[in-house]
Amino acid sequence: MPKAPPRARKAAGLPDKRGIRACLASAGLACHPDPMPKLTEDRYKATMAPHPVRVDPDEEPPFDFWPYFEAIPPEDFGGHDFSAGAVPYAWRMPASAYEHVLVRSETPNVFLVLVLDVVDNSVVGHHLLDLNRLYGVP
Repeated sequence: MPKAPPRARKAAGLPDKRGIRACLASAGLACHPDPMPKLTEDRYKATMAPHPVRVDPDEEPPFDFWPYFEAIPPEDFGGHDFSAGAVPYAWRMPASAYEHVLVRSETPNVFLVLVLDVVDNSVVGHHLLDLNRLYGVP
């Protein structure tokens, strides 16, 4: 998957937070009532399906989700640095319309998961996945 564009909004030509709905719409993404929904643990788990299939790293994403990523409020990053825009994993849920795109942070085992609806070409939301915290890894 391609890396994220630079985080600088002006350099990337992205609008400020007040214009994010227009940015998402111009990118062909559906707008959720909360344009940047941070998913709870339960809501995130509800998008999982049995037997996820790993997406080939060279496969193009179903749509351009980076405008959504660029507009996520910094406080949703939990103090982690995701600015490299590296996507080491993506998982397709064959029994549903969801795909999970994991953006790696500079902290080992911490990812920002973007939940994509591949039928509606929309981002359902995002979830901070801290495997260190979940599994007690120091």
